[in-house]
Amino acid sequence: MAYTCVQVSLSSIFIPTYNLNFLEAGLIYIPFGIGAVLATVISGRVLDRDYRIIAKRYGITVDEVRGDDMTEFPIEKARYRSIVVPSIGIVGCIIGVGWALQAGVVSV
Repeated sequence: MAYTCVQVSLSSIFIPTYNLNFLEAGLIYIPFGIGAVLATVISGRVLDRDYRIIAKRYGITVDEVRGDDMTEFPIEKARYRSIVVPSIGIVGCIIGVGWALQAGVVSV
């Protein structure tokens, strides 16, 4: 949700603030695309690691060939295990971007 809110508001904030044309405003989405790709790769690896940790804690054998028995696996514990720190970081980054735009700290 936070990503979408920032993404939607970028061009409407940047065009009047920095007098950008539509091409320049379109280029500001490139770093977001690169960040999305990197976040996908990193979060996938973190989720894999958390899955293995929780499986080991509950004595479930991870079988990548035949698949795992998910009837007894607490998937919510694996998914929510590493979410607090990134969530706090996201909030901090959004506050920082808002402050920088409002204060006019960034110059083009």
